[in-house]
Amino acid sequence: MPPPEKGQSFAQFRDRLEGSIDAHRPEKSGGKPLDASRNDFALIAVMRRYFEAKDVANALKERLEAARKEAGDEIGRFYDPRRNALHAEDILAWHQLRKEMDELMSLATRWGRGGNIEDCHVADVPAANAVGFLGAHAAAD
Repeated sequence: MPPPEKGQSFAQFRDRLEGSIDAHRPEKSGGKPLDASRNDFALIAVMRRYFEAKDVANALKERLEAARKEAGDEIGRFYDPRRNALHAEDILAWHQLRKEMDELMSLATRWGRGGNIEDCHVADVPAANAVGFLGAHAAAD
């Protein structure tokens, strides 16, 4: 599976991944169908959530940065939630999203090193949700 590229949105990663998966589809490649395990579906759920969180975090950061520039505040002062009650909730939400993204990338790294991530909270998404992403033949275990 190709790794996400820096600055790539979820939709771009999905399109790139689907193109890569197409190469493994029997009707596209003349070979055997892609065998996807529960662990592979867990990775899809992890990466889907990662890119969703990244898109939200980027939008939140843009909004905060626009507010900071409009207020003319220094970076350190503006982004301190104790000193900026008006934007404290958004600042804390951005930090929480970044923390979640770090945890999700750790799971993806574990998967990439051959580890099992089926037990992660994100992987509780039913395989049916990932079937549309990979194609029905991939879920046939």
